[in-house]
Amino acid sequence: MNDWNDQNGHVGNGFGWFIAFLVFALVIAGVVGLIVAITRTSSPSPSSSGPDKAQAVANKARGILDERFARGDIAVDEYRERRSALDE
Repeated sequence: MNDWNDQNGHVGNGFGWFIAFLVFALVIAGVVGLIVAITRTSSPSPSSSGPDKAQAVANKARGILDERFARGDIAVDEYRERRSALDE
């Protein structure tokens, strides 16, 4: 006769293995997440150096130069000279 008690007096409906698996999976996911977080902060990202960063800096410099010219802070000749220097 099955009255939801096993031979040791534990109450359950057979989902104990599922709960154990769920706890184990959460522990593994936590460890993997911790490892990923540590490795991301310790290794340099690809966008932190190289041609992409240099291009971003050049674009920012051109934007600042364009803003100064638009405000009238610099003359046309100075704008062209600095723009050609940035494009080199």
